Amino acid sequence: MPTQNIASRQPDPLAAHEKFLALQSGPYLVHEEWLKRRKAQMLRVHPVHAACVVRQRFCEAAEWVEPLAETNKKLQRVGVTAQRLSEFISPVATFEKNIELVSELCFYQLALPMITTLHIENFKSLADFDLPPKGLQLGKFTCLIGLNGSGKSTLLQAFDFIAHLVTGEMETWLSQREWKRTELTTQLGGKRSPVIVFRVTMDDGKGGNLIWSGRFNTTQLRCTSESIENGEGRPFLDLNEGKLFIAGEDGNSDSKPEPLNFVYQGSVLSTVALQKAAPEIIRVKDALKNLKSLELLSPQLMRRRARKAEDIGAGGEKLSAFLATFKPDQRRQLLERLKEFYPSLKDWAVKSLAYGWKNLRVTETYGGNLILDATHMNDGLLRIMAILAQAQSTHSFLLFDEIENGINPELVAKLMDFLVGLDRQVIVTTHSPMILNYIPDEVARKAVMLLYKPTDGKTRCVRFFDQPLTDAKLRSLGPGEVFVDTKLADLVAQIPTN
Repeated sequence: MPTQNIASRQPDPLAAHEKFLALQSGPYLVHEEWLKRRKAQMLRVHPVHAACVVRQRFCEAAEWVEPLAETNKKLQRVGVTAQRLSEFISPVATFEKNIELVSELCFYQLALPMITTLHIENFKSLADFDLPPKGLQLGKFTCLIGLNGSGKSTLLQAFDFIAHLVTGEMETWLSQREWKRTELTTQLGGKRSPVIVFRVTMDDGKGGNLIWSGRFNTTQLRCTSESIENGEGRPFLDLNEGKLFIAGEDGNSDSKPEPLNFVYQGSVLSTVALQKAAPEIIRVKDALKNLKSLELLSPQLMRRRARKAEDIGAGGEKLSAFLATFKPDQRRQLLERLKEFYPSLKDWAVKSLAYGWKNLRVTETYGGNLILDATHMNDGLLRIMAILAQAQSTHSFLLFDEIENGINPELVAKLMDFLVGLDRQVIVTTHSPMILNYIPDEVARKAVMLLYKPTDGKTRCVRFFDQPLTDAKLRSLGPGEVFVDTKLADLVAQIPTN
């Protein structure tokens, strides 16, 4: 069977690939047929990025393969059975078994948890809301449209709320938004309840589902009950009446619930030790920790100096500090992508200042080198830089509000191509028909969701192109043209109230 050195698959391989090769006793060869099979399995990875993702994941997998004891531990956490370990982890393991082990790790990491449904009750205008409509599932890319005040931004806030439950930083989250806890719940009719109910479904990486559900008390700022189970109802975590059950590494559900002996905010997942917990629980927590909402993105905040950051921050205020953490290959990749949008851009850099502060600068070529401080950079460049940079973070689910804001229409097409092809889950909101025109018809039909409020003021959701009127128009018009040619108020009036 033909083989080829993995590093030779890219003219300028990343430093990470070299590290992978260095870990091996000799050149690590990969079967061509295996690569083809692996690519075919990566259904959620855009074909343009598939080969690059495979190469990057090999390096990560290699770090796990290095000392065997540590590998054993980590493999168990991601759900590889003890039997599989005994087959693969051996000082005399054959090449075929080693490659299969690495492939299993690669595929597990590529199949990062993808959120498929969200149900939430009593969160602002989302009184009893499902995304997508019941019976459907979210794909890798979703575009939210609707009239002003229909609940698009509220939905992004709901995702951010859910994500912050697993961090336990509820007071900080409320403070960042300058909200009071009493403002989280719906004010629409009847007696107000302090409890927000939620249910998040995601894939389990094995062809099934994991469901995380709970009841969050806004007075206590914590979930008073929550559970994690698979699609067949098998429990992995259950919090009820002050008692907590957690399944062990082997998924054993025979252990008994024990009384809580700690104080927490948000979800119990924010505090409980999970080192010996079932991998399904860890998968749920990782999925929510890797969700990043950027609906507060502000060029004014992006111009600020910053210190220490794992991402660009809620509104982009940590952009300079986050960019300072980039390794040479990440820095080069971001520069190349930025030049696709701004050919006059020569370079970008982060200058270290006193006391750890970081300041962002760019160099442009206009008859010479023009160095611009972040305070003088245009809004469009800052927004695109923030979006591209955040796409290189560890977050696997990104949310953007009014994606077209501050960006020249000529650049929007490039940005949409980038986001639709991104190797992670993305949700954007927009008021612009132009955005829909840059989404392929087959993607738009499933990905464009219309949010609206009937007379009761509660946000609801339908697939835009599932409506008879828009479905008929899409057969002869582009998605954006259908948007322009449709009065949303009239369309909403035709949607059945049930």
